[in-house]
Amino acid sequence: MDRKEILYTDLYEAFEPKSQMTLSDEPKKWQVVPYETESFSGNLLISAWSSSTGTLTLDPKLSGWYKIMLIFPDYKASDLYIKLSGDDAFSFRNSPASRADTMSEVFYRCADMTGQSLMITTEGKRERYAHIAGVRFVPMSDEDVKAYKESISDPNNKRMYVCDDMNNHPFRNKMLTPEDWYEVVAMYDNSDVEWISPELFEFDAWYVPSHYSVANNGYTYYDALKKVTQKAHEKGIKIAPCIRMGAWGIGYPYCLDKMGDEFADAHPDMRCVDRNGDITSAMSYAYPEVRRHRIDQLLKMARCGADAVSLAACRGVPFVLFEKPVADEFYSLYGEYPYELPLDDERLNKLHCEIMTRLFRELREALDNEFGKNKVQIHLVGLHTVDANSYVGLDVEKLAGEGVLDAILPHPRRIYEEYDPSFITVGDEPRIDLDKYTEYVKQNSGMAFVDASVFPRPTSKGTLVGPASDEENCRQWAELSKKCGIEAYPDFGMVGGYDGTNEGVRKMAEKAYGWGIEKFSLWNAHTYNTYGLWDMIYGVIGHKDTISEIPAYPYGYEVHRVLSYYGERISRFQPIWGG
Repeated sequence: MDRKEILYTDLYEAFEPKSQMTLSDEPKKWQVVPYETESFSGNLLISAWSSSTGTLTLDPKLSGWYKIMLIFPDYKASDLYIKLSGDDAFSFRNSPASRADTMSEVFYRCADMTGQSLMITTEGKRERYAHIAGVRFVPMSDEDVKAYKESISDPNNKRMYVCDDMNNHPFRNKMLTPEDWYEVVAMYDNSDVEWISPELFEFDAWYVPSHYSVANNGYTYYDALKKVTQKAHEKGIKIAPCIRMGAWGIGYPYCLDKMGDEFADAHPDMRCVDRNGDITSAMSYAYPEVRRHRIDQLLKMARCGADAVSLAACRGVPFVLFEKPVADEFYSLYGEYPYELPLDDERLNKLHCEIMTRLFRELREALDNEFGKNKVQIHLVGLHTVDANSYVGLDVEKLAGEGVLDAILPHPRRIYEEYDPSFITVGDEPRIDLDKYTEYVKQNSGMAFVDASVFPRPTSKGTLVGPASDEENCRQWAELSKKCGIEAYPDFGMVGGYDGTNEGVRKMAEKAYGWGIEKFSLWNAHTYNTYGLWDMIYGVIGHKDTISEIPAYPYGYEVHRVLSYYGERISRFQPIWGG
């Protein structure tokens, strides 16, 4: 049978049930909007900021394999939850642009459409606009199908490590059943993703408002994690649940929702203390009880079948400062207290690194005792540069050398202490005047938080340390990975030059491979699903040897010029407040 390409643009006729669509602005239904482009016209469907417009189904009555393309209005930003009828869960897609006068046609997936329908929904999803203007089915030849299957099954292409950010995905959806959590995996099915790292709060130790809780309908957070892990393993993806090392509660204004940590609130005597006696909100890993608490949380996650546990250091500092155990141990080593020393003092930093290494040693021992030697890996979402990690007590080379770290995910953020001449004497042995320091921090934080950019960091001795460019930084991580025998997954944003285009992603990947980077990570990765570049980032980026040969389309997007909505003509001036 001669299979032909099919383009659906009249979605009112294509989808069912008609009872869930309206031509007259009825509430809780998908709105039908007539439109025209330079090459086709039709009726799009939009759910305007509602999670109760229902589920619609398109049954194309096809057989065999097809490439599926989706056409989205480029304005306004939306999340369309979509799946095939045989899928475990919905995932979401969107357009890559934000223009009122264009639509983007983006790649969705390749699939055997025999007996399958296409479904869209807003039920239980985040309350945002959701719209779609067209669906295109492009038949695949036997050669196309064979090449596609080989591509998605080749382990050499699995080079992407995707991380959550502050539980963003689950918190923005109504995860009412364990099966709802399959979305965490469904977004990365048939991709170059090797690891998924959902950042999941340990709700036994957190008290949170009901609208944030995932423990609904009689199941627990751990039930959900087990389901996610099982489904990921079925798809050939590994799971590394993650906890923020500095997650000990949430400040204003989120504290109004009663979000906090019971352990931290019960132990105010175990917090990090600044050099002048100021007590911070962070717990100190210098206390064995704090380390044990965090390890117990990670063990609970590992018991859900995880391949690794991950600690995120890229959000929430400090981890250790000048509190009594630190000061006493420093005194026993050097015969003086460290309060007048800058954080980058070699002796103080060495002690901080030793204290943080104890956490990883104790975690390694606990995991080995329960699951067997090195059966569950330990990963670290670290900071931008090698020296930035050591600065906060995380000596990656030391951790790897002791066998207590299996993978490092450098994240494009650096944190360091700023030294103002008003309180520090700069020189071979810098010293801080504590009285002047106390006055200074009343007006200033005294800390620098640097995102994305790379430049040498000033030290307390007036010298500069660290890489001077993205290339130098990436090469340092590649060298450390080989030297220490651990996997390094630099954040894709560390490569620099992301311009939001398909070709831009390709150039970044080629550049990174040339610098010696073998694998990548992405922080807050699920948000990249809202771009039409999904397949280039997740489905192609791991194809190191062939990425330069992969066509920009259909693995990117095409743009269609919109001529009208509701019959209202769109000229070269957008009919909104934009120009």
